Amino acid sequence: MDADRRIGRVAHAALTTTGVALLALYLGVFAVRNASLQGDLRTYRTAAEAWQRGLDPYAPGTLAAVAGRATEPFVYPLVTLAAFRPLAMLPPHAAQTAWMALGLALLVALVVVWRRLAPHVGILPLALVAVFGWNASALWALRTGNAELVECALVWAGLACFVAGPRRAFAVLVVAAACFKLLPAAFLLLLFVPAHDGARHPRLFVASVVVLATLVLAPAALRPGTGALAFLAHVPDARTLGEANPGALACLTVLANMAGFGAYATAAATGTWIAFVLGMAGASASLLRRASDARDARTWAMAAAFLYVLLEPRPMAYGFVMLAPASLYFTRSRRTALLLALGVSAQGLLGVAGHASGAIAYVYAPALLAALLWLRIVTGAPRTTPDAEPAAAIDLARAA
Repeated sequence: MDADRRIGRVAHAALTTTGVALLALYLGVFAVRNASLQGDLRTYRTAAEAWQRGLDPYAPGTLAAVAGRATEPFVYPLVTLAAFRPLAMLPPHAAQTAWMALGLALLVALVVVWRRLAPHVGILPLALVAVFGWNASALWALRTGNAELVECALVWAGLACFVAGPRRAFAVLVVAAACFKLLPAAFLLLLFVPAHDGARHPRLFVASVVVLATLVLAPAALRPGTGALAFLAHVPDARTLGEANPGALACLTVLANMAGFGAYATAAATGTWIAFVLGMAGASASLLRRASDARDARTWAMAAAFLYVLLEPRPMAYGFVMLAPASLYFTRSRRTALLLALGVSAQGLLGVAGHASGAIAYVYAPALLAALLWLRIVTGAPRTTPDAEPAAAIDLARAA
């Protein structure tokens, strides 16, 4: 029996090492081949350069004039230009290399953080989902040069602090993440969750919202004529259709059009999506109540990440990387976690193998699979874990 166990452990270690090494090799090759693309990075650098020249980065035609070519609109608050300015000072190739390297480093750091938050899952399932999960969500972020991995790293570092206990560190990191796309501010609602000592933190919530509002609004005062909220006019419609936005609202819009609602398709899809949000919230109540009773901050963190992506009106393809660990956390064994990781990664693996499909079920598989998986989680047997290893959680939050 002992010999069989040793053989099993050796085989598991060999599988894990080989699998992680292959994923790392694929990521390296992918990064080299796609570093010169990163269209969103081009927008960030151009917007930072425009602001430095005294121009309005939100004015129509400004970015195209600065870049000398057509450029996507800048859709983030002005405060984020402070982060993008160093990239604008580098030559294009150096900026592309640095941004891609940062994305890879953040993805590795995320897997480390997720491994510490979900030690029962195993490193290989987490790494597999990180790279290929949810239609290769992370690869979308790396290829486009989107800031999603920065935002994701900040949120998960904050959630690690939430699990460990330091609420102020959690709030600071979430506010930093929300400076990019505002919606991560929803995680601040976790400050009302009683965990550890049973205390809630409404004052910290209010202070965090005030700080975020100040960071978003104040930079416009430095440049008269630049609207602090002008970026909102450039944010694409949440019902943007296609594989780049595989969210529930977009999927419902397609179905409403197919059903022949005509001019009422948008209203029908929006109404159905609101009902979907309310239904998912109601279905989640029991699990969240158990987590509160048990003061299980870890389950709250995972549930918050899952619901954030599932209910976001416009998650975009790269946004699904946020729920990578949450999709595996509620499994009972490493074998189950690996099987689920393979299922969640199947679409991404098919895509990189050149077998993508235009079928509705395939295009919107991330939203459909997330909804089905979450319903299975909330209707299954309860799984709560006491908040053990607080020191380890603090260490991983610092590392992130």
